[in-house]
Amino acid sequence: MSDEPELFGKGDKQVKLRYTSNFRKEAGYMYFGFFRTRSDLNCSMIESIRGEKNKKTYTMGKLNGKRIAILTEDGFEQVELTSPKDALKNEGAQVDIVSPQEKAVRSKKGDDWAEDYPVDTPLSQARVDDYDGLLIPGGVINPDKLRTNERALSFVREFFAAGKPVAAICHGPQVLIDAEVVEGRKLTSVAAIKKDLINAKALWEDTEVVTDQGLVTSRTPDDLPAFNRKIVEEYAEGKHTGQRV
Repeated sequence: MSDEPELFGKGDKQVKLRYTSNFRKEAGYMYFGFFRTRSDLNCSMIESIRGEKNKKTYTMGKLNGKRIAILTEDGFEQVELTSPKDALKNEGAQVDIVSPQEKAVRSKKGDDWAEDYPVDTPLSQARVDDYDGLLIPGGVINPDKLRTNERALSFVREFFAAGKPVAAICHGPQVLIDAEVVEGRKLTSVAAIKKDLINAKALWEDTEVVTDQGLVTSRTPDDLPAFNRKIVEEYAEGKHTGQRV
C-alpha cells in the first residue's frame, strides 16, 4: 500500500484518505476529519489509538474491571444514588441499579417525587458473585421497603459473608439492621436512626464518613464528597477479612 492519498467516492462526495505506515503495521483505529466542499477534499489522520510513544494514552481508573450493585427501591433520595454512581463510573466501574422493581425505580428530592431510573438487574436475577461491592442509598421510603424484603436482606448478607465492601448513606443503614450485620460494627447514619443502630449494638459515630473493614457509612447528602472518596478507596481494595455476617 502506498503512502499516497487514495480517492474514494464519486463526484462532489469524493474524499482523499491518507493511510500511514503506522496504520498498516498496527491496524490501529483511526479518526479522520472530513470536509464537505470539493476544494477541501482531503482527509487527514488525527490520531492513532494503539500503541506507540507519543500516541494518545488513556488513564486507567481505580475501579476498572469492578462491578458495583446499587440496591434500591422506589423512594430513594436522588442525589444519594446519582452522586456515588457518577463517582464510581468516573473511576471506571460498571454500576448497576438492582431492585425488586423490574423496570424502573422512582427517586425523591426531599419530600417531592422526582425522576425515574431504569433498573439494570431485577433483584430476582441478581447474583452476589457478579459484583465486587454493594451500595445502599438512603431516603425514607427506600430502606423501609427493602428492610421488609427477605430477598433484599439475603442479598445484603451475602456481600458481608463474602467479605465484599458495602456502603450505605443516610437512612440506608436501616437495611443493615434488619440484615443483622451491624452488631459490633462502627458506622454512622442520619441522626433519626441513631438509636435504632445503637439498639442493634452498632458502634455509632457522629462523623461525615465511617469505615470499618469494608463497611462505609455516611450521615447525609452533605457528606457525599467524603463518602464518594472513601467508597472508591474501599471498592478498589476489594475483599476485607474483617467484613463478616
